[in-house]
Amino acid sequence: MLKYLTIFSYILIALLLTNCASGPSSVEFTSAKTKARSERNLKDAENYALQALSLEAHAQDAQVPYFLATEIYKPQKNWTKVIEMFDEAMKRDSEAMLLQPLMYNNKPIYKMQDQINIYYKNELWFILFNKAVKMYEDDLTDPEIIKLLELAMYVDPNNVKAYILLATTYNINDNLNAAKELINNALKLESLQVEEKARLCSILAEFYKQENNYSDGIDSYMQAYDFYKSIDNTDGVMSSMVGILGLNLLLEDWLKSIQWAEKIYEDFYLVSEENEIDILFNISLAYNNAASSYYNVAGEVFNSDNPTRAALQESMNNYNIAFEYFDIARDFFMELEDMGSENGASMAIQVKDYMDLIEDTQIPFVQKQLDSIN
Repeated sequence: MLKYLTIFSYILIALLLTNCASGPSSVEFTSAKTKARSERNLKDAENYALQALSLEAHAQDAQVPYFLATEIYKPQKNWTKVIEMFDEAMKRDSEAMLLQPLMYNNKPIYKMQDQINIYYKNELWFILFNKAVKMYEDDLTDPEIIKLLELAMYVDPNNVKAYILLATTYNINDNLNAAKELINNALKLESLQVEEKARLCSILAEFYKQENNYSDGIDSYMQAYDFYKSIDNTDGVMSSMVGILGLNLLLEDWLKSIQWAEKIYEDFYLVSEENEIDILFNISLAYNNAASSYYNVAGEVFNSDNPTRAALQESMNNYNIAFEYFDIARDFFMELEDMGSENGASMAIQVKDYMDLIEDTQIPFVQKQLDSIN
């Protein structure tokens, strides 16, 4: 007798738990489930479920919106509505339990919130992102791309790939400010890996470059450089150095350009073959432009009446520095010539002409004026 009472007790408890989990019912919700599951009529199922959604009996019931999300809108790939209904479910009852536990990584999932989070990060994010990528490849101006990526960022705010693609999309569609803002927001994410921070800084640097804000671009590339260096990512370090060199050239800061040119050339073996000529040309320009700046300053003495000894001596020093930098630039241009660059060959000849002019004409002339002062 006791045995039967015990069995009856378990059955009773199970029934009570089932009733608690399933929540309130209504004709509308029952009809919705029947239409969806038995008749495969999603249109009528949606109509009944939406009616149930507005009933007082289901006001605190998470099961109705969860049903709409999973059994009505998910099969239709209406991702906006899926998210809307999941949000509604959690708004109504954040502690709601699943009617039937689901397995994930060999563990049962009981709470609705846990299941939604797993679905967001492990399925829906990839669906949205991959669809956006496909549309981007077909027509990068399609406004649907932005909508998909915004949804992807919503379902997984910590996955930076959506931020990067959306920022790129904004940029291509002439909304550079929105692109920069998005990357800056991504950089504030607490879950970022060091390599992700470095990549975001590099992208931001290129955005600054587009708006001719070279100083901020250099700062961003410097951050990327430090991040890549901290994790010993040699490719990232090299790409950052090349970016810094290029922006310093645009900023016409020749001495800093030379500093970074030297760093790059020390590890030139890390440069990919397809980029060797372009990067070596920038290194050559760094020395050539620095030489030209010293050459021009040195020549100012010829425009002054009765230059002082100090001015003449400074001019002599500047010519010597210009000659030294021209000489280094010529070596690099000749190296470019050996690699088949026509620009390298012509620049090597031009630089040699300047060197001859300094050595044969400019320096002797300044020296003659110095001797006359003695």
